[in-house]
Amino acid sequence: MEKRGIKTNVGDWNRLIKQTNRLISSLKSNLRSLLEWIAVLKVKISDFIETEKLQKADSNALAETLCAYYERRNAGAYSNKAKANNAKKQMEIINFLTENKITTIPELESVIKNMYSKVNDLQMKMKKVEAEKDSIEKLSKHSTTSKLTSRFMTIFVP
Repeated sequence: MEKRGIKTNVGDWNRLIKQTNRLISSLKSNLRSLLEWIAVLKVKISDFIETEKLQKADSNALAETLCAYYERRNAGAYSNKAKANNAKKQMEIINFLTENKITTIPELESVIKNMYSKVNDLQMKMKKVEAEKDSIEKLSKHSTTSKLTSRFMTIFVP
């Protein structure tokens, strides 16, 4: 039916599932990149502590660490466009941290891990929805077959 341009419930379900799977995949990749960023950040914090800027700073002070990270990143940037993108990313991160009242790296890790578990829960729910969709498809096919069989029986069987 879909090939003929007629929308069906099964087609709608499939489109919804594909869209949701793309969203879940995107969320997972974003969360993975955040966790990787935190790992890199931890390594860089230990490197920065040795430098004069962060010797006095607390290793869990996220805002100061973030600012120092972007200062060093901007020092190595070759163009103003790169510096503008760095400033934009820094502001996005600071806004996220402020909205969620995150001040230390362990708090950030726990928030990201919490988000990751929520994404996994959504994925499990989607699998259940897909299983329900499959059972509905089977029932729909059986119903159609039953209707055709009953028509056949009324026409050809006296």
